[in-house]
Order: sequence, then C-alpha cells, then structure tokens
Amino acid sequence: MRLPNGYGSVVHLSGNRRKPFMVRKTKGFKANGQPIYSIIGYTETREEGLMLLAKFNHEPWNINIHEMTFKDVYELFVEKKMPKLSDGVAKAIRITYKKCTTLYNLKYKSIRAIHMQDIIDQYAGHPSTQKKIKAFFYHLDKFAYEIDVISKQYSQIVTTESTPESTKTSFTHDQIDKLWSIYESGKYAYADVVMIFIYSGFRISELLQMKTENVDIENMVFTGGTKTESGKNRQVPIHSLIQPLVLKRYNPDHEYFIMNVDNRNGSYIPFVGNQFYDYWYEVVDNLGVHRTPHEARHTFRTLLDEVGANKKCIDMMMGHKTKDVGLRVYTHKTIEELREAIELIKR
Repeated sequence: MRLPNGYGSVVHLSGNRRKPFMVRKTKGFKANGQPIYSIIGYTETREEGLMLLAKFNHEPWNINIHEMTFKDVYELFVEKKMPKLSDGVAKAIRITYKKCTTLYNLKYKSIRAIHMQDIIDQYAGHPSTQKKIKAFFYHLDKFAYEIDVISKQYSQIVTTESTPESTKTSFTHDQIDKLWSIYESGKYAYADVVMIFIYSGFRISELLQMKTENVDIENMVFTGGTKTESGKNRQVPIHSLIQPLVLKRYNPDHEYFIMNVDNRNGSYIPFVGNQFYDYWYEVVDNLGVHRTPHEARHTFRTLLDEVGANKKCIDMMMGHKTKDVGLRVYTHKTIEELREAIELIKR
C-alpha cells in the first residue's frame, strides 16, 4: 500500500538486526535534492513500523519519548521553541549546542547533573561561557520536562563560577577634555565618533550598525540597539554637545550613519568585523591608557549617575530593563524627560 505524500515511510535495513525496520519522515532536502530524514524509531516488523508511523503522525510530541537522545530533544526544541526566542538567545543556543558533542547520542532521560557539570567545568576560568551553557541546559531541560521526556530538571542544580568584578573603568573628566581637544585638532577622521560613543552609550556594534534613517535630525534622537528586548530600538536624545558632530557626519545618501572609506576608490562602505578598532585606538591611545569602546558606554552611565539623572531614564537610554511598565512605552513626554536627563551632563 502506498503511503500518502509527507506521511513518512518504513524501510527495511540490511544486515542481521533485532529491529530491522526503520521508521522515518522527510524533514527537508539537501541542495542536490536528496531528502533529509528524521528518524522516528526502529521496529521488529513492518506492521509495527506502520503503527509507530501512524502514532507519530497523530501525536508527534509523545512518540517514543523515553528513547529520545540529547540530539533528538535539541532538534525538536529548534523546531518548536527556537522561533519564539530572540535572535541573540537563539544564536547563543546554537553555539552552545556544539560544545555538548559528548551528550548527543545519550538518551535524554539518562542525563544527570554530573554530565552537564562536566561540560560546564571544561570552561573553567570563563564564567560567562559557563553561564551560557547552564542557560542552554535550562532551556533544553524545561522543554524535555514539558513533553514528559524527564521528570526532574537537573540543570537547576548545576553550578558555575562567579563572575569576577568588572575591570572596566570610565574615562576620567580630564581624559574626556583631552579627547575634545584631539577632536578639535582635526587630525583624526573618526575622533568625532569617539565622542558620540561617550555621549550616547551605544555599544560599538549598535552604533556602527545604525542606519541613517534611524538618526532623526529634526528631533535630534538616535534610535538603535540590538542586544536585549529592552535594548532593541531604544531612543536616545542626541546630546547638545555632539549635535554639531552628528550634523557634520550625517549624510542622507549613506545607508549607515557611520561609514568606512574604501581606500581603493574613495567610496563609502559599511564597517565590518573589527575594522573600526584601528580608528578607535588611533584616537584613544593619545591618552596614554588603554580604553575600549565598551568603556565609553560605561562612561556614559557614570556621567549620568554623577549628575543625579533619573534612574529610570538612565535604564531606558542604556537599554536596561526597568520595572516601570509605563516608562517602557516611548511618548513625547518621555523623550523630553530623557533629554532633560542627558543634558544634565556638562563639559
């Protein structure tokens, strides 16, 4: 009997096997047109295989759950849960999965805290990586618990190293004054961008990926941010100190607000990878100390704290989550409150 298209198939495998019938279903195709199969299970007879296939098509989440491997659970998680996650979290999960190769073929129900802890302990001295791995196990465990693969979530008892106290420091006021002098000297093409970093609080990727259309010259507001839900598309008023810098650099014909110059033909191209760091250190190394773009973001927060700016306004401009739901919605009044807060910073 021919099975319906997309229903799946039962195939007999060669060799002397206890369960020679493979139950499978096509989940996609390779570039050359060859099918990619999802293996549902193995049976002793074709009839049992057809019954398993019928059950899978009727209730795919509950089929043979106790035989599901770590890899099986992950692949089902990718299909069912991953689309609901943010791009950042989804990317971190895919990267972390590759660190767990020793677990791929283990039955998920047999995995214990010690297995997870072994993976985590391989990254001793890297607490941030350990925390990402623990978060990954938490996501997978929660999903496996939801579909009754496990009855206990061992990811809840694994441990990670404490994150060491941050060594990031802020630019001092004297250093900021010197940077203004360096900018005013006109010697460096991107000295203005260093100042924009300091007075806007954007991460390097956020500012370099900001499109020109997200720089509102009329109302003097940046719209950008990527990392978290609170940080995405946040609005930061353009401080009056850097408004002339922004106006000078702004070009409506450019796709991105900050563009690189192609030395081969003088055309403008987006920054990619770590290209901007050469320009950054060309300016900042004049201070005689090592300072990173992230320390410019830290400086922005410090400057706002020093002048007693409203904490909720600081969180909104930094892209940090605020407990006040009402302040998460940007209104004209809110933008003006943010502007009042940022203008407390003086040169």
